[in-house]
Amino acid sequence: MKNIVEIKDGAFSYTDCNVFKSVNVNINKNELVGVYGENGSGKSTLFKIITKEVKLQSGEIFTFDSLTTSFLGQNDRVMAEGSPLTLMEFLLMYQHKEKSKLFKNKKNVMMLLRKYNMEHYAKKQLKSLSGGQLQKSMILKSIMNHPDIILFDEPLNALDEVNKISVMDMIMDLHNNGHTILLILHDYEQLKKIADKILICENHTIKCEVLNYA
Repeated sequence: MKNIVEIKDGAFSYTDCNVFKSVNVNINKNELVGVYGENGSGKSTLFKIITKEVKLQSGEIFTFDSLTTSFLGQNDRVMAEGSPLTLMEFLLMYQHKEKSKLFKNKKNVMMLLRKYNMEHYAKKQLKSLSGGQLQKSMILKSIMNHPDIILFDEPLNALDEVNKISVMDMIMDLHNNGHTILLILHDYEQLKKIADKILICENHTIKCEVLNYA
């Protein structure tokens, strides 16, 4: 498999908190990588290192060519709940803005909505959508510009069981269609069922448990 992210002997700390000491991480193209750990163990910091929101204080990070990432955080859905934008308008914001491409982009967005049985929400305002519909909308937003890696931070939070299944099915479909995914979940047993490997954050380091390779 092609390696697209590698962290070698990485260390990072905040002013009052040592997060990682000499961690080593490899992420391969088309993997679904689970990320697990207690609160404050460094899961979100790992995502910030990969998206280059923060820099390692020692060690190195290597990425494939011009790596592009998309991040769906725990609060993204909450921030969109009151938006008067329609779902179509919202998704178009994350595609090219040139007017000459607008019709093509609308066609592309509608094809994507149809794929996930959401075309009837295209003209609905975000503020009118249910929690599950809104979370699936956030996932669609995360793939609009074909990122190399999609990072999901607890995407099942505050969803009922039916919507948890629906959202997870959507994430698995993205993975089965070639997307590289990093997925933080607090449910370790669920990660074991779906992930190719799990990065376990504890004691200022990251352990890797390989699961689904032949």
